[in-house]
Amino acid sequence: MNFQKNKDAIFSAVAKAAEKAGRPSESVKVIAVTKYVDSSIANQLVNTGITHIGENRVDQFLEKYNALADKQLTWHLIGTLQRKKVKDIIPFVDYFHALDSVKLAQEIDKRATKI
Repeated sequence: MNFQKNKDAIFSAVAKAAEKAGRPSESVKVIAVTKYVDSSIANQLVNTGITHIGENRVDQFLEKYNALADKQLTWHLIGTLQRKKVKDIIPFVDYFHALDSVKLAQEIDKRATKI
């Protein structure tokens, strides 16, 4: 699999779609979701120029975050989050995409203000 070729094709298609919609291409962010791959594959994606990484499980998120700590990345948690795991992950997440309860929002707010 040629990650660079695939990444370039996806970014080109996104840029064309943004242009067609009258938006600057840089206003659209492509998130590489690494749900089913290990950190070595994620690293290969980052080496193509990917800067946004998404993961849906806390344990996998933390493993990849630590493995890629030397990279300048924007991290997305796209899966559900249990309140008891907020303390483990909230310092590392740039974007959280699955807020599903007021109690979870309160726990995130409580933990995020202590960072």
